[in-house]
Amino acid sequence: MTRFYFDTGALVKRYLPETGTSPFRALADPSSGHSIVSSEISQVEAAAALATRQRAPDGIALEVHDKAVDLLAEHCAAEYRLVAVGPDILARAVSLTQNHRLRGYDAVQLARALATNETLLASELPALTFVAADEDLVAAAQVESLTSDDPNGHPWTEAPQPPGLRSGSLSHNETCSGCSVSRTTPTRSSPSLPTSVSSRNRTPNLTSVFWASYLRR
Repeated sequence: MTRFYFDTGALVKRYLPETGTSPFRALADPSSGHSIVSSEISQVEAAAALATRQRAPDGIALEVHDKAVDLLAEHCAAEYRLVAVGPDILARAVSLTQNHRLRGYDAVQLARALATNETLLASELPALTFVAADEDLVAAAQVESLTSDDPNGHPWTEAPQPPGLRSGSLSHNETCSGCSVSRTTPTRSSPSLPTSVSSRNRTPNLTSVFWASYLRR
């Protein structure tokens, strides 16, 4: 079994046909036998991206949006392993914004992926592959010695557009907005990974990550 960590920019490609959709859908298909890991913030980030696309003047139909949001919730409950973001991850994300050109939530995703990979390696399990649809984020992951890939760089045949979906892809800014607290779906073969934690009393908190990212631009 191969483990992939998907940031939100890559995750949303499963629900809207755009550049990189086909390789993501192939990796995420349960029949592939892969394990898809992401941060607990990814569900709301992806839902916000779908809502942004539906509100756009040339956006997707409401019916397409509703089906995509429902499918996202189904996958988050049953197929993805969503791991928690605690104070240690936020502190690491702050540090990453000082060393790399990263947006706040991108830094949180990378920090969570690095920590998850370290947990796997400590359990003598294969390393994960970090998948992100953003050049800066992929570059930062590679500098941090994390195996990474960008689905936008694969010359795969793109998935056909469903009825009601118009052309045009989400920008990274549109994709990466919002935050969530979700559940984790444990698997027997995986090491113990963090479960969701309360958003209260976190030091540093998400605000400090965003300010650190902003001040470095």
